[in-house]
Amino acid sequence: MFATARNNVDVEKLKNLNFDTYQLDLSSSESIQRAISASDYQHSYEQMIKHLNTDKLAAYTLLAKAILKYIIHALETKNAKIHY
Repeated sequence: MFATARNNVDVEKLKNLNFDTYQLDLSSSESIQRAISASDYQHSYEQMIKHLNTDKLAAYTLLAKAILKYIIHALETKNAKIHY
């Protein structure tokens, strides 16, 4: 697991708590690219971004209707799981 924060002060606080932490501002393309470049998963992220910038659906991509019942279940259940 890793954490992200927009400003350096928060990044340092998280690092001091022993989190793997990256500075990331989702409103900045440069910030996103820096975070991707610093990641062990850089190649995977770049492949996903490349695919998402096309009109084709990826093998891991489902239409919203295909997952709607699972989203509703996850939001309404009293015993929610971390991962579905």
